[in-house]
Amino acid sequence: MFYERIIGIETDKCISLSESFRNSEVSTENMRAYLVEYRAMLDLLKRNMSMPLRKHPQFIWNGVDSACWLFEEHRIMHALHDMLVVDASEFFNQSKHKEARPLLEEALHLCKEMLEKNETWEKTPFVRAMPEFQPLYLLGLAFRTKSLYCENVCAFKASPAVARMAFQFSELSDVCWKAAAQTKKTRQLLTAWHHSSAMASDETTAFTQRLSHITAARQLSNAPAVISDFNAITEKNKTVYYTKAEPIKCDLLSLQQGMTKL
Repeated sequence: MFYERIIGIETDKCISLSESFRNSEVSTENMRAYLVEYRAMLDLLKRNMSMPLRKHPQFIWNGVDSACWLFEEHRIMHALHDMLVVDASEFFNQSKHKEARPLLEEALHLCKEMLEKNETWEKTPFVRAMPEFQPLYLLGLAFRTKSLYCENVCAFKASPAVARMAFQFSELSDVCWKAAAQTKKTRQLLTAWHHSSAMASDETTAFTQRLSHITAARQLSNAPAVISDFNAITEKNKTVYYTKAEPIKCDLLSLQQGMTKL
């Protein structure tokens, strides 16, 4: 993309934007810088709407082309979101949860921007058919990102309430866009909620709740930590409490509830 061949003013800024476009895939910082420069150029074009372009742009994404400037902005936001999630996941795997948090916050903000701006412009049938422009796809992406954010919070500081939200948003994401469903991940998050709820339950006043949650976690998972805690709690039950585990389920969020909590 050579913006200086499309826009007839501010040639230096156009050349800089072209360079940002070419370097955008190199790093998250570059993609973020491209988005900033691109939006600055959009503002410039809005202030000079009477000025004709030298030619129409041809933006391309996943084999679909468009002359719409908002098409390219959406593509940049989507690409930056994905890069931020990858970076945050690397921090998460290194137990650097404080470093992952702002990246996930930024990624979630981009999801909200994509949802909001997606309804403000007309699309050709080919563009409208792309998954990346489908409202339910974008909602699923936002819910998945929110789930990752909650999971990261739980990894930094255990919280049954936040673990429940991580599961709920993952489940809602699966429902919104089944083609990208991560049912195994959602099952793991449900296990994490049961496990954290069991360990947070007071043994003397809520042992049945503790036993019920750890039993549900054990039914879902063969993770060593779950097995160890299950064995310890059931052994205590056999010698002290003599109670029975009760069925326990996690409430699911409706689409409207999920959108409110984003």
